[in-house]
Amino acid sequence: MLSEYDIRMEIDEALKNKKWVLTGPNKNVHAEKSLERKRPDYVLMDKNNNKPLIIIEAKRPGKDLISALNQAKKYALKIGAPIAYATDGSIIKTLHIDTNKPLFLNGDEVEEFITEQIAFKYLNTNEVYTISQKIIKSRQELINVFSLANKELRKEGLQAGIERFSEFCTILFLKLYSEQEIIRENNNDKLRIDPEYRWDFFKTFSGTELIAYVNNVVIKEHFQKIYGEDIFQPLKIKNPKVLKNIINNLDELSLSDINSDIKGDAFEYFLKAYLANQHKDLGEYFTPRHIVKTLVKLINPKFGEAIYDPFCGTGGMLIESFKHIFNRMPRNEETLDFLKKNTIYGREITTNARITKMNMILTGDGHNNIQRIDSLANPIDNKYDIVITNMPFSLGNFDEYSGLYSLGSANGNFLCIEHCLRSIKPGGRMAIIIPDGILFDKKYKKIREYIYKNSYVENIVSLPQGSFKPYTEVKTSILFLKNIKQKLNQDYVWYFTVKNDGFTLNTKRKKIVTGNNDLDIFLAYNNSYEENNLMHLGFNKLIMDELKKNDFISIPNQYIEFSYNTSTNIIECKNIIEEVKEKNIEKQVKIVWSVTKNGFIKSSDNFKEQVPSEDISHYKLVPPNCFAYNPARINIGSIAINLDNDIKCVSPMYIVFKVNEKIINPRYFYWLLQSNNVKEQILHYCFGTVRQTLNYKDFCKIKIPLTDIKLQNEIVSKLDFYLESINNLKKIISSQKIYLPIKNDWSVKLIGELCNTQYGYTAKTENNSLMSKDNIRYIRTTDIINIFELDNNDIRYIGDEKLNKISEYKVNFEDILVTRSGSVGTSFYVSKKYEGMVFASYLVRLILNKNLILPKFLIYFTKTDYYWTQVELLKDVLTQPNLNAEKMKMIKIPCPSLEIQKELIYKWDEEFNLLNKFKKDINFFWEKINEILTEIW
Repeated sequence: MLSEYDIRMEIDEALKNKKWVLTGPNKNVHAEKSLERKRPDYVLMDKNNNKPLIIIEAKRPGKDLISALNQAKKYALKIGAPIAYATDGSIIKTLHIDTNKPLFLNGDEVEEFITEQIAFKYLNTNEVYTISQKIIKSRQELINVFSLANKELRKEGLQAGIERFSEFCTILFLKLYSEQEIIRENNNDKLRIDPEYRWDFFKTFSGTELIAYVNNVVIKEHFQKIYGEDIFQPLKIKNPKVLKNIINNLDELSLSDINSDIKGDAFEYFLKAYLANQHKDLGEYFTPRHIVKTLVKLINPKFGEAIYDPFCGTGGMLIESFKHIFNRMPRNEETLDFLKKNTIYGREITTNARITKMNMILTGDGHNNIQRIDSLANPIDNKYDIVITNMPFSLGNFDEYSGLYSLGSANGNFLCIEHCLRSIKPGGRMAIIIPDGILFDKKYKKIREYIYKNSYVENIVSLPQGSFKPYTEVKTSILFLKNIKQKLNQDYVWYFTVKNDGFTLNTKRKKIVTGNNDLDIFLAYNNSYEENNLMHLGFNKLIMDELKKNDFISIPNQYIEFSYNTSTNIIECKNIIEEVKEKNIEKQVKIVWSVTKNGFIKSSDNFKEQVPSEDISHYKLVPPNCFAYNPARINIGSIAINLDNDIKCVSPMYIVFKVNEKIINPRYFYWLLQSNNVKEQILHYCFGTVRQTLNYKDFCKIKIPLTDIKLQNEIVSKLDFYLESINNLKKIISSQKIYLPIKNDWSVKLIGELCNTQYGYTAKTENNSLMSKDNIRYIRTTDIINIFELDNNDIRYIGDEKLNKISEYKVNFEDILVTRSGSVGTSFYVSKKYEGMVFASYLVRLILNKNLILPKFLIYFTKTDYYWTQVELLKDVLTQPNLNAEKMKMIKIPCPSLEIQKELIYKWDEEFNLLNKFKKDINFFWEKINEILTEIW
């Protein structure tokens, strides 16, 4: 942890770099300026009228950043400064006093100090844009320009993926490098390239002259001589028209920001946009920049330190480290030269290494130490101060490398971590993203022990599932290690769980604008000494003695003890349950069942296609009164008890167990599983790298209250009575029929004469709660509760679909949806609260001619026997019932005048409203059930 003096030194240098004056007659920075017996750490003044602009508070050791920011706010209010800052030297938090919101610059939260010139722009707002709309639009257009170039390059015979991508990157680099030279020229900075090698010079050429000039003059005479042939190679394009088209398309764009201290943003923007859509082509994925910044802030690289990423990809970790140091270091010719040549080191096994070097050159250099090399085949010892990396996951085994490393394992995860630790000097630091399996899987015990013996594990930060979408579903964590190879005693490890990282967890990963995210909370409070507050904020303290006893498993769900203030005897499930492993060897059970939150249902009803294999002899049997649960879905309630007299057959992945009926009623145990206390424990014990699962061993740890069998039976009797009452009321509601008093003067029409039909949309969906406001709900057949209501228990959202693809599938007010598969004929009326949602492909939309029939009349008609008789006659039954749109159009409907339709609708509305009483009764019975379950504990 930095001392207060160190923090102040870093603040001083950072302010100097932003042209604030700390000494002399023109100084506009006052340190510890007296203010009613209290002294703000820094007051930054408007040098023209001597008014305060910014208050800065340096965080004291052991305090949190939010307290420091609140203190800065108090000072700012007293002296009328519009902006408050708090920093610990690495992390910066800001506040705009009038709006009480953080500062935003060009759409991103401010994380560095700003110049006096920029500070003036925040006098009346917390959001400032210095990048012109032209640049913003140009950057957004980049990926479209690449799409056009991709088609052109395909005609040239260049292979999809890295070959076309590299060709385009070379051309884009020439454009961006030349734009930077124009900015340098305007700033009177030293130029790096003569005009005859720049974009504006050669873009006017055409034909073979263009290709010859770019390859032989621009690339060979200039860029190869300065930066090397390994980065810049002649273009593979042979057709000059193709190159001319790409140049013309790029030439229309303005990509470089004149106000940015560090360049290369446009190149980074393109890499992110490309990899989000084409990552499979390159075998690469783009580490989200807010996660990269978190690692850099944690490790806080300093000027003079050597930083190494052995799996650097396109260079994001190294570039962010470069920027971090650049903003805080003393700047002169000597220090800048050191930064460029002796600070950043990276390795990348693929040809993407040359893209990394281009990225570094555009950022400010440091490219010389980027190598195209297999890091695992070339271990390094004691060379670097810092390792910062996102290690590759699931590499498999490398038998040829195991002899190079002390652990002797060929497993890629072992090799990656040992390589990183070996490369660091004694006393160094490491921030690494790892797959979660390393923290708990028994096969990684040896590498966990190696980590703890060779470093001080400062933090484990659990990232949410979906952090690396769309690239991978693997659950990951950040591991922050200090004092490497110094064998310091360690008593505990701080573990922090991130649930909201500030972005939606679907494939689009859109920024969530409102509220604090957990990464901000972690960074703001991480170095606080106030343990109780840390625990309250979501930090967990893992005790080293306990870790050592449990194979160094480093996740809190292995160690948290659940305790309950009750006089009832609390026991662990292991004392009353026993796993059942009987297989369907003789194939005596033919039907395969699935376990859902609603109990057992036939797999054929649960899935559209056959899921069980033809040979089900290895499937598990569930005898009467036994339980089965889906390990990957128990966290949403997928556990069931077999209350039938027959044996059921379930997937071999399920866990099957029985209870000791001498001491516990199976129904009592089932009801306990529905209690909030047990659900909380289930969620806690679930873990996994791709899916959160609950194995049998951890299920056995769940604690339950065990009372005597007589009292259990009484409790079960009450609960079952309430549940039966609920089910009976539901049956009344679902079986409610509408009486249709058909008259002779009513015309009978086919539904096809009254409406147009449309099938729904097939989509990838997400069910994560962290959705941005523009995510769209997806209506499935299983969502329909009744003709007016959708189920909100398992809402699904459109994940990564573009708006223009789904707009025609958005439902409108008074559309009618009808299921065409499974529970065919079930209907739903779209009220205003459901407008704009997208309906699924197993639904058919009826768009009615309201001059002939009113939507509510039709929806009530679907509750009549007249309607259901026709559905039964028209539906097809193959593997499951089906009623396509053409068959729906054949359903006959008696149609009175619109006036009579309105009268009937009024009458039916009143009847339907009576059902609300039943719904209230259902809610009452659920409340009684929850009361009893709470009382048990």
